[in-house]
Amino acid sequence: MGGSHRRYILFVAVFLLVLLFFLTRLQYTSVPPLNAHGDIHNDVHKEVSKGSTASSEYTPICPEWQTSTLEYRGIKLSPKINYVRRCIKPKYDDSIARYNRGDGHFVDRVVNVSGPLITETTLVDLKACDFPEYTSCDTIELPVQRPYPKKKFDEFAFGVATTYERLEKSIPELRHWLADSSATLIALVADKEDEVKSKKLDFSRLVRDFADAGMTLKIARPHGRDHSVEKSHMMVIRDVLSHIDVEGNASETRWLGILDDDTFFPSLYPLSEALSGYNHTIPTYLGTVSENLELSQIGGPGAAYGGAGIFLSVPLAREIAPHLDSCLSERGGDMQIMECIHDHSHARLLPVPGLQQTDMASDVSGFFESGRRFLSLHHWKSWFHEPVEKQAAVVNVCGDCYLQRYSFDDNTILTNGFSINVYPNGYPDFTRVEATWDYGYSARSYHWSMGPLRPPMSKKDKLTYKVVDAFTTKDGTFRQIFVRKGDREKKEVDKVIDLLWQV
Repeated sequence: MGGSHRRYILFVAVFLLVLLFFLTRLQYTSVPPLNAHGDIHNDVHKEVSKGSTASSEYTPICPEWQTSTLEYRGIKLSPKINYVRRCIKPKYDDSIARYNRGDGHFVDRVVNVSGPLITETTLVDLKACDFPEYTSCDTIELPVQRPYPKKKFDEFAFGVATTYERLEKSIPELRHWLADSSATLIALVADKEDEVKSKKLDFSRLVRDFADAGMTLKIARPHGRDHSVEKSHMMVIRDVLSHIDVEGNASETRWLGILDDDTFFPSLYPLSEALSGYNHTIPTYLGTVSENLELSQIGGPGAAYGGAGIFLSVPLAREIAPHLDSCLSERGGDMQIMECIHDHSHARLLPVPGLQQTDMASDVSGFFESGRRFLSLHHWKSWFHEPVEKQAAVVNVCGDCYLQRYSFDDNTILTNGFSINVYPNGYPDFTRVEATWDYGYSARSYHWSMGPLRPPMSKKDKLTYKVVDAFTTKDGTFRQIFVRKGDREKKEVDKVIDLLWQV
């Protein structure tokens, strides 16, 4: 009896342990959270053990938070957050478009929307596995323009002079506007031969990586042993011409786009529309100068700046191509192109409104929040740092709505794709650009290109949420995540606004 009794007690104990283990597992796996792309993660420990870039300022009890929708690629959140979600129902309305004044410049307007943007706020304890995916989502109708029509952009062939490393790191941003476009990127990779060998640079693999991302990349090499990136910036014209001749698509190609490796287009569609107003059948030179008056005077009024994009018609490129070697100098690449065009053709620069050199440093929020319609952007990973491909992802939902401004009844402005700003003490003068960047207001060098500016606002008068991520889930919902960081010294929690576009 004693032995049987002990075996019975042992059996019950084992059964209870197994049951407890099962119930514990059930607690954490019955409602798995979604990751940033709408997928269910059941391999969290494997991700973390491999050195996942997702990180936080707490050790979550519930490990699923390491890859849930609130743990955004390197964005550290406080252990508790204030969370707001709004469901956006697009209402297509062409009347709210930023219209053309007639000279190619688009008038920025603020679209008024009735009701508040920021409504019910939920305090989320990330340690407690309190999943906000199941909080309420009040719907708001937002007037927007229709998505851009689907089309190919065979009229473009792009050229860039850069290094292997910089080209490789730019894949996500290039993919945003170049993937599935039918346009080809010819990259003159200027690394020296000894660097290619010592670093074991694999050009074939890089081409495959671009192809996997939906892009066509052709690699070219320097035309001279002493050619720097600056000299290659002009010489790549020859490689682009060679490409369109070899591929037999010279009849389709209209424009050679000579870019910097940090030139970014929110979309090729408005760029194509803008350039269609210029004659590509004759030698034509398109671009823009710097927004900064002093910097624009370096090359004079006749030099297009490559960061904004330099566009040469095929006839102009053919006219100067035989002279490229003789045009090489120690000046910047943009200046070399200008001087070669001036010396060997009658073409002169035609400014294209909307191309932006973006010669601004540090905090460029005032520039992005101006409501202006940009065809290109530059310096996003050097003079300042912005996740431009996440910001501009909204063009896939509502076309020309990127950076359009919306005003709500709670003194809140949504600059679509970039920020949400709350003005507790009232709105500023939105007809003037807020000069937030270094020397923007004091130097007065930007007035000539932007008109009268206004000084930067204090942090108590302007409460800012910035986009940190944007993605489309498996069910087709497009989500924009805005974060306002709390003051750690004051033990403030971070605030998150999650906009879910029902498209």
